[in-house]
Amino acid sequence: MAVIAASLIVPGLSTTCLEAEEFREFTNTSGKTIKATVISATATDVTLKTEDGRQLTGGVSFFSESDRQFIETWRKANPAKIAYDFEITLSRERAERRKTTEGTKIIVYESWKYGLKVENKSKNGSVGITASGLELRYNMAKTAKARGGESRYLNESLVSSGTLLIKAGSAKLGAMEYLRPISIETETIPITNSELAPGWYYADGTKDEQNDELEGIWVQIVEGDTVVFEKKLGSKAAADAKWVSPTKGPAKAN
Repeated sequence: MAVIAASLIVPGLSTTCLEAEEFREFTNTSGKTIKATVISATATDVTLKTEDGRQLTGGVSFFSESDRQFIETWRKANPAKIAYDFEITLSRERAERRKTTEGTKIIVYESWKYGLKVENKSKNGSVGITASGLELRYNMAKTAKARGGESRYLNESLVSSGTLLIKAGSAKLGAMEYLRPISIETETIPITNSELAPGWYYADGTKDEQNDELEGIWVQIVEGDTVVFEKKLGSKAAADAKWVSPTKGPAKAN
């Protein structure tokens, strides 16, 4: 691991520019100690590196008062220059399926959700970091073509964006360790399929199916109100849709 040159302000000592890592003893609120050096810190979390090279991340509140002061002083003297980067892989799953007949039409009501695997590849300089204090927001997009009697009711929770309907949501990411993927599960979005029952045809002689289409998902990772990463997955129509901000409070990541 690269050596970190840092400017540390230690109570009772002058500010010194170090050419090597400085290890000191940290004590938690239970009285247990560990010798380590700070490699990154936020207002709520700190990542330490032990003398044997292990990286440990924990809440600042779990340390002694003097350690909390030290960490806060270090954080102010070493403002983070984080290059946020994430790898997101996508899967989708049908959560519910119900088939019914409505007059001359056969209707299949389904709900679908996405599974997102998010891997933190963010760095502070050349050092991989634990990313914390972030939120994942998403827009799931669909085209609505089905003619089911319940379609209008099911679509009431969605927001129109051009020709698409959008399901917006969010999830708190918590502390994301470097290169350790976490799993996010979205809320569900209704997808309806409809077709004429056997023996029935439209006036033009056709018997076409009328199906909703799940077009894709747009993911943003934000720090406060600042977007630090985003990725669009799916059709061009989904990628071109206008962003819809989530209105509900965020869920938690797994």
